[in-house]
Amino acid sequence: MAEKLFFPRVAGSFYPENHVDLRKSLEKMEKLAVSMPFPPDVLPHGIIVPHAGYMYSGQVALNIYLGIAREWGVWLEDALFVVVAPSHWVGFSGISVLTEDAYQIPGGRISIDPVAVDAMLRQNHATPYKPAFEKEHALEVQLPFIHRYFPVVKILPLVTGEVASEKLKEIFSFVDKQFRSIFILSSDMSHFLDDDSARRKDRETALSITSLTPENLDSQSACGRTGISGFLLLARENGWKGIQTEYRNSGEVTGDYSRVVGYGSFLFYEDNNDRK
Repeated sequence: MAEKLFFPRVAGSFYPENHVDLRKSLEKMEKLAVSMPFPPDVLPHGIIVPHAGYMYSGQVALNIYLGIAREWGVWLEDALFVVVAPSHWVGFSGISVLTEDAYQIPGGRISIDPVAVDAMLRQNHATPYKPAFEKEHALEVQLPFIHRYFPVVKILPLVTGEVASEKLKEIFSFVDKQFRSIFILSSDMSHFLDDDSARRKDRETALSITSLTPENLDSQSACGRTGISGFLLLARENGWKGIQTEYRNSGEVTGDYSRVVGYGSFLFYEDNNDRK
């Protein structure tokens, strides 16, 4: 039986469509990569990573992907990458999961874990609502990074609609107990504020995230607030910790500080000392 592929929708707009150009773009960002302030002797459980076009937030995204690959690459090779993105284009209730065999990207493909997908469907934790993926960039832009640094992993691609944080926490907990997982929460931060206001708002958001208090987030905090909130409840329940690893905004790229979008990255982890 022929493999069922889901083909890219935003290659050529959010990131290069040609696989050679994509590779060169990633290599250029690698030369500019900065070290991440990861704490020692910990195990990662999730990251928050931005999802704008690569010219805007690609460097922030690459820095944390490259960082976790260097720090925990071998440990993560057989982990399930649970990629959680918000829906920017269609409204729906619950969570949509992609049921194809693999996601095609320029120059490669990423396998979708059929066991994880089947488990989500059997438990009624998700539905195969494909319109959620048809135009969605927030999930797709993560895939070239995952493919470059974790080429053998399988993903569980999820797009969130309207779903309560507590319900989402229960679903994430189910996945985490069934599979050794790392959660990739796709989200930008504040949108279209001036630089001073954006930085002030994004500092407040970062504090809510690192203190694992999603109840302090609002609709202006982050476009991926739904997924982040559910994950923060899971992290709080499991005693995980969170740190911000980087922050930039679009003004640093465009030079226009009158109307910016914030881009932050975060790491959530378990202290190995807590396991002893």
